[in-house]
Amino acid sequence: MNNINLWNRKNLEPPPIASYKTNSLSVDVFALQNILKDALHTFKNQSVFDREAAFLSRFIYCSKTKLRHNKAIKVLQKINQALLRYLRMDLVKHFQVFLDMIPYDNESVYLPTRSMLQYLLVRLQGAAQLMVRIVETSKIAGYLLNQHISIGHMWKVLFLSLGIVSRIYVLSKNLAKFCCTLYTQLLPFTKSLEDLKHHWLPNDYILPSDLKQWLNTDCLDTTTSQDADVTDGLSYLSLLNSLNDDDWFEVSNANIEKVERSNNIKVNIVEEDFGVPIDEIKVFTKKRKRNRTSINKPKLVDSINSLADLKKFHKDFEQNPEMYTDNLKKIDRMQCNMLQNTLFKYIRKMDKYSQDSAKVSLYLIKAKKLLHCL
Repeated sequence: MNNINLWNRKNLEPPPIASYKTNSLSVDVFALQNILKDALHTFKNQSVFDREAAFLSRFIYCSKTKLRHNKAIKVLQKINQALLRYLRMDLVKHFQVFLDMIPYDNESVYLPTRSMLQYLLVRLQGAAQLMVRIVETSKIAGYLLNQHISIGHMWKVLFLSLGIVSRIYVLSKNLAKFCCTLYTQLLPFTKSLEDLKHHWLPNDYILPSDLKQWLNTDCLDTTTSQDADVTDGLSYLSLLNSLNDDDWFEVSNANIEKVERSNNIKVNIVEEDFGVPIDEIKVFTKKRKRNRTSINKPKLVDSINSLADLKKFHKDFEQNPEMYTDNLKKIDRMQCNMLQNTLFKYIRKMDKYSQDSAKVSLYLIKAKKLLHCL
């Protein structure tokens, strides 16, 4: 088993949970407690980071088929795998177990073993290395997405993915810096704590004295040359937050002056005669004749005002439907039969309640509503 890459093991078995008894408290317990509490507070309050990781996972799920030939989606999948591996590390659980074994008063003389602290340090090595990988891969993804954005296709999808990657880049960078700081604070306690018969850390494995130097990367620096190049290349995106149109005008004028100075182009304005404004031309229009066909003809429903009129219409409609060909253009044969049956039903109801004028009027209104479309 290779002990050199102990931090890179996916399923690293922790040492047994044990404590030892000391005669005197040679360890600054309160300082160790404060460091672990700050670490737990930071690792627990990663809701923004978890949300962005969830956004990335869902974006890949929705776009991996459509963008299967895109190189950027392959890089995003690498970032997602690194985030999933960091999630499986469950640093909160291991730090909580170690913190619970530290006494809260000076009377207790039982402390966790050195192996448990060494396990936390090795886990911090792996977490920092994962964050560095996410940061460096996010740079590559941002570069590829920027290339696709410059083409001008699928802006909504590309800007969405670029925003997710940018936020993951910043959060991973800050988390990697925190892991380096936490490692530096916990490393001196390995000399103060003691170990039992069981030694978890192999003899040939040496914990680095400076985690940031061990990572051997420039991505954790405040500003790098690559970041400056990316910032200069994407400076035009700052105009999206501007609400003033003068900013666009100033940028366009600056670009024009820059091109003119480089190419020595002289712009000559030629005055041309564009003619007389259209407002001064007298336009004569002929008055349109009144279209007699546009006058609305009286509808069929206007001629039905009583039960006798409705019976007459139903009789004519049943015997000679060709009389109402113009009125029946909007309905088909089946609708015509339904109309005829419904009218016959209303007529029977009106004959049945002929002495009740209210019901007769009600069914007459229903029949007229039915014929209103004709």
